[in-house]
Amino acid sequence: MNNKRVYGSVGVYAKNANWNADFTGRPRTSNGKIFASDVSLKWACREHAETQDSQDIFWKESRDANGNSLMLKDKYEAIHGKIPKNESVNNIEKNLFSHLDLRWFGFTFAANGAPSTNATGAIQISNAENVLSSTQIVKLTIGCPWADKTKEQKKEDKTKQKVEDEEDIEDIDDDLTGKSSSKADSTTLGTKYITDKALYAYDISINDNTYREFEKRLYENKKTILTADDINNFKENMKCCVTTTNSASKKGCSNGYAIFVTLKENSKTYLSDVSQYIKFIETDDKIQMDLSDFTYFDKADVESIEVYYRPTIIDIINVPQLATIALNTI
Repeated sequence: MNNKRVYGSVGVYAKNANWNADFTGRPRTSNGKIFASDVSLKWACREHAETQDSQDIFWKESRDANGNSLMLKDKYEAIHGKIPKNESVNNIEKNLFSHLDLRWFGFTFAANGAPSTNATGAIQISNAENVLSSTQIVKLTIGCPWADKTKEQKKEDKTKQKVEDEEDIEDIDDDLTGKSSSKADSTTLGTKYITDKALYAYDISINDNTYREFEKRLYENKKTILTADDINNFKENMKCCVTTTNSASKKGCSNGYAIFVTLKENSKTYLSDVSQYIKFIETDDKIQMDLSDFTYFDKADVESIEVYYRPTIIDIINVPQLATIALNTI
């Protein structure tokens, strides 16, 4: 068993990009502040683990031979075989914990004809707030080469209007008679939103004590569910999973920095969000991260502080004595 807890802060940088859109396509906002959900980072994390590291990932969309999305039970049975009528919850849980992402983030399993179970993830990721005060949301108009039938209806509506202004009447007549450019009518305009520059700061906590009850019941304490390799894999993932994401909306997004504070074995200290101890300072060409408040972590129960950053985006100042620093060049 590891008995070591890890706390961290991970920064996602977005330049002329939209890291996490809401259902209208705009960057997510709350009370006027731009933020991103934990789901977006978990998605990138799973995507990288599967495509780059060939890991066995469960929580992703899967389809059958006809292209239809699988339900949860179908997905489980496609991997682990048909669930027996009297299947024990222990077997279900063992199969679920065989997947790396479920060991990381936990699961909720509720399917007809099968025992229901859930596990709180040993790794927790917060929502992220954009820490740059100068960020602007930019609206872009983009064209699509397909006709928009709603334009015909708009033209019909215009003929029914009573227009008193002669200039307006001429404009409408031109539109109805086709004197305006026909090319405009043959295309559809869409809208795309981006941020000119943003830095989303996520807080991370890793506590493998979360699985102690499962380890006792499933393995009689002879096996650790979240291994040291799993934790190292996650930390490596947090250094590059966004940069390696292949998505049109995520183009321009990258991993800006990752900081991990590891406590010594059996430490009783519980740290609050690491991001609050970082001062983010905007300069003309880079973002400075001032770690002077990390002196709070210079205690006997702190084993290590790891700092990784992308030098083209970030500058680190006032590094604590316990910290080891490495450039993130992926």
